Amino acid sequence: MFLISNLSFTNSSNIGTDSVIELNADNFNQYVYNQKAITLVDYYLNWCSHCITFAKVWKQFAKDIGGWDSVVRVAAIDCAADALNQQLCRSHRVTRFPRLKLFRTYSQQNRDFGLDFETRDRPTQLRTQLIDWLLKSNDSSSLNLNINPNSIASKNELFNAFPVHSEKHNLIFLEKHPKRLGVESLRQNREFNSTALSTFSTSSGTHLFAYKPID
Repeated sequence: MFLISNLSFTNSSNIGTDSVIELNADNFNQYVYNQKAITLVDYYLNWCSHCITFAKVWKQFAKDIGGWDSVVRVAAIDCAADALNQQLCRSHRVTRFPRLKLFRTYSQQNRDFGLDFETRDRPTQLRTQLIDWLLKSNDSSSLNLNINPNSIASKNELFNAFPVHSEKHNLIFLEKHPKRLGVESLRQNREFNSTALSTFSTSSGTHLFAYKPID
């Protein structure tokens, strides 16, 4: 007896209720290449038991980082849907499933086939992996994320960087490397153009994240 289970993330090619973009051979280039945002793609097979199990993690991960939609988008493509999808997945050198790939900002068609991104058992692990990648990547500048620390000598020097009289609140995070809490705070904010995130490092190795609205 054979058990066949059809796996689908959404009912359309747009962002669905699960916040996962369902890609196919027709819309892949449109959503992934030459984009201002990073795109994370799950290559899966609709009959694969491991893919079906991982789909729950992927959907929750997409929901958790919903506030990052201008920085990173979460997508999926069924490599078993039809011959065109199969050909696309083969051209991207996908031979095991599920397979995750990260497409950097402004990736180019027929040249960039994505960076390997490890599958994880929990959404929080995927989020940590993404944040770690952002902290090490040069893409942070094109994403308007100022996550490269500036050295400071004292707390006074830090507070002098902020307006004394302001009706808006500032958030300052004090944490050790790898500075995940400060970057994680961006996940809650959708209007990146109205905010600024600055990081400062002290001689003791402590990192300060200063998160403030732009006047």
